[in-house]
Amino acid sequence: MAYYEYKNHKNGPPEFVTRGGSFFNPSDFTYVTHIPDDVQYYVPDTLLQLTKDQVKERALNIHGSTPFKMIDVSDNGDILRDMTDAEVLAWCDQYFLDMEDK
Repeated sequence: MAYYEYKNHKNGPPEFVTRGGSFFNPSDFTYVTHIPDDVQYYVPDTLLQLTKDQVKERALNIHGSTPFKMIDVSDNGDILRDMTDAEVLAWCDQYFLDMEDK
């Protein structure tokens, strides 16, 4: 099970990205995607492969300069706020679980 960093092509995500892009980095316009090990199509060997720990570190680094946001829903109205580091890490863990289920 592998995670990769990639950039969109001129017309959107490259064909080898079938599970969407996550953890957008606005400083270099890169995303993270999961590509299973047993795919029957071409995956460029120039992509940066990431471990789960590297995905988490990358997400925290992005969050440090451009905080990820979330919406808190309450009776007083919805509030858009910055995520905490713990919430970013939990988001990463949920992402890994979601990718493993597919």
